Amino acid sequence: MKRQLWIVLGGSAALVLALSLAFPPPPVSAQGLVGPATLQTTLASGATRISSLTQQAYQVMLQNNAAHSMRCGDGNVTSTRGALLTASGGTINFSAPLYLSQLYCVGTQGDVVDVIYVH
Repeated sequence: MKRQLWIVLGGSAALVLALSLAFPPPPVSAQGLVGPATLQTTLASGATRISSLTQQAYQVMLQNNAAHSMRCGDGNVTSTRGALLTASGGTINFSAPLYLSQLYCVGTQGDVVDVIYVH
Protein backbone atom coordinates (compact mmCIF):
# COMPACT_ATOMS: atom_id res chain seq x y z
CA MET A 1 0.00 0.00 0.00
CA LYS A 2 2.79 2.43 0.91
CA ARG A 3 4.59 1.64 -2.33
CA GLN A 4 1.47 2.32 -4.40
CA LEU A 5 0.92 5.62 -2.57
CA TRP A 6 4.51 6.72 -3.30
CA ILE A 7 4.10 5.81 -6.98
CA VAL A 8 0.89 7.86 -7.21
CA LEU A 9 2.41 10.84 -5.36
CA GLY A 10 5.61 10.68 -7.41
CA GLY A 11 3.62 10.58 -10.67
CA SER A 12 1.52 13.56 -9.56
CA ALA A 13 4.61 15.59 -8.70
CA ALA A 14 6.13 14.77 -12.10
CA LEU A 15 2.92 15.91 -13.82
CA VAL A 16 2.87 19.20 -11.88
CA LEU A 17 6.54 19.80 -12.73
CA ALA A 18 5.96 19.05 -16.42
CA LEU A 19 2.96 21.41 -16.56
CA SER A 20 4.84 24.24 -14.81
CA LEU A 21 7.69 23.91 -17.28
CA ALA A 22 5.34 23.77 -20.27
CA PHE A 23 3.33 26.84 -19.18
CA PRO A 24 5.63 29.33 -17.44
CA PRO A 25 4.10 32.47 -15.89
CA PRO A 26 4.15 35.72 -17.91
CA PRO A 27 7.18 37.98 -17.40
CA VAL A 28 6.61 40.13 -14.31
CA SER A 29 9.13 42.23 -12.43
CA ALA A 30 9.48 42.36 -8.68
CA GLN A 31 7.06 45.31 -8.46
CA GLY A 32 4.33 43.35 -10.26
CA LEU A 33 4.81 45.25 -13.53
CA VAL A 34 4.52 43.65 -16.94
CA GLY A 35 7.89 42.89 -18.55
CA PRO A 36 9.43 44.89 -21.36
CA ALA A 37 7.60 45.85 -24.53
CA THR A 38 9.11 47.39 -27.65
CA LEU A 39 8.12 49.73 -30.43
CA GLN A 40 9.81 51.78 -33.14
CA THR A 41 9.05 55.33 -34.22
CA THR A 42 10.07 56.86 -37.53
CA LEU A 43 10.94 60.53 -37.24
CA ALA A 44 9.06 63.09 -39.31
CA SER A 45 10.10 66.69 -39.88
CA GLY A 46 10.02 68.56 -36.58
CA ALA A 47 9.35 67.05 -33.17
CA THR A 48 7.86 63.56 -33.48
CA ARG A 49 5.80 62.01 -30.68
CA ILE A 50 7.21 58.61 -29.70
CA SER A 51 3.76 57.08 -29.36
CA SER A 52 0.16 58.20 -29.35
CA LEU A 53 -0.56 55.55 -26.69
CA THR A 54 -1.68 56.91 -23.36
CA GLN A 55 0.13 53.92 -21.84
CA GLN A 56 1.88 54.77 -18.59
CA ALA A 57 5.38 53.37 -18.47
CA TYR A 58 7.50 52.99 -15.36
CA GLN A 59 10.80 52.73 -17.20
CA VAL A 60 11.60 53.77 -20.78
CA MET A 61 14.77 53.37 -22.83
CA LEU A 62 15.18 55.22 -26.13
CA GLN A 63 17.95 54.05 -28.45
CA ASN A 64 19.12 55.62 -31.68
CA ASN A 65 20.31 53.03 -34.22
CA ALA A 66 20.31 55.52 -37.11
CA ALA A 67 23.36 57.03 -38.79
CA HIS A 68 22.46 60.55 -37.53
CA SER A 69 22.25 62.01 -34.02
CA MET A 70 18.86 63.00 -32.57
CA ARG A 71 17.53 64.76 -29.49
CA CYS A 72 14.72 63.47 -27.30
CA GLY A 73 12.68 64.93 -24.46
CA ASP A 74 9.30 66.51 -23.85
CA GLY A 75 7.15 68.49 -26.28
CA ASN A 76 9.66 71.36 -26.18
CA VAL A 77 12.52 69.33 -27.69
CA THR A 78 14.41 70.98 -30.58
CA SER A 79 17.56 70.29 -32.56
CA THR A 80 19.52 72.02 -29.76
CA ARG A 81 17.37 71.17 -26.72
CA GLY A 82 16.83 67.75 -25.19
CA ALA A 83 18.89 64.65 -24.49
CA LEU A 84 21.39 63.98 -27.25
CA LEU A 85 21.29 60.43 -28.64
CA THR A 86 24.45 59.98 -30.68
CA ALA A 87 24.36 58.10 -33.96
CA SER A 88 24.46 54.30 -33.97
CA GLY A 89 23.66 53.46 -30.38
CA GLY A 90 23.04 56.60 -28.34
CA THR A 91 20.71 55.70 -25.47
CA ILE A 92 18.77 57.43 -22.73
CA ASN A 93 16.83 55.87 -19.84
CA PHE A 94 13.86 57.34 -17.99
CA SER A 95 13.09 55.59 -14.71
CA ALA A 96 10.19 57.72 -13.48
CA PRO A 97 6.54 57.00 -14.33
CA LEU A 98 5.50 58.81 -17.50
CA TYR A 99 3.23 58.40 -20.49
CA LEU A 100 4.82 57.38 -23.78
CA SER A 101 2.82 60.13 -25.46
CA GLN A 102 4.85 62.71 -23.46
CA LEU A 103 8.12 61.82 -25.22
CA TYR A 104 9.28 63.43 -28.48
CA CYS A 105 12.39 63.20 -30.66
CA VAL A 106 13.87 65.54 -33.27
CA GLY A 107 16.32 64.36 -35.88
CA THR A 108 16.70 63.47 -39.52
CA GLN A 109 13.37 62.70 -41.16
CA GLY A 110 13.06 58.94 -41.77
CA ASP A 111 15.43 57.90 -38.97
CA VAL A 112 14.07 55.36 -36.49
CA VAL A 113 14.22 55.44 -32.69
CA ASP A 114 13.82 52.14 -30.81
CA VAL A 115 11.78 52.21 -27.60
CA ILE A 116 11.83 49.60 -24.84
CA TYR A 117 9.49 50.17 -21.91
CA VAL A 118 8.07 48.50 -18.81
CA HIS A 119 4.40 49.17 -18.13
